[in-house]
Amino acid sequence: MPMPTHTTIPTHATIPTHTTIPTHSAIPRPSPTDGLDVVLAGLRAELDALDDELVDLMRRRRDASREIQQLRVASGGPRIQHGRERVVLGRYRDALGPEGGRLALAILELCRGRA
Repeated sequence: MPMPTHTTIPTHATIPTHTTIPTHSAIPRPSPTDGLDVVLAGLRAELDALDDELVDLMRRRRDASREIQQLRVASGGPRIQHGRERVVLGRYRDALGPEGGRLALAILELCRGRA
């Protein structure tokens, strides 16, 4: 049974469309018998594609975070909920170790925006 080459994921909750992005396995991989330059070029292309996906995900996360902040402020609550941020930090740290915690801090800072 062939593996799917694309995964359909819903875009932001308020937009009723879907975005199709290539999965990790859709990127052609050179064989180990190819020259080192070809192998490295293929792996770098894969990293570039993954980086593009990460940037898109971070934009989507930032937009959702800012929408949540606006709703909280409009209802009289705080813009930032520190307890929720501690949960996010813990999830990243548990999944990726100490570096994951540092990554989560950078992501939270990006998604908080300015007051």
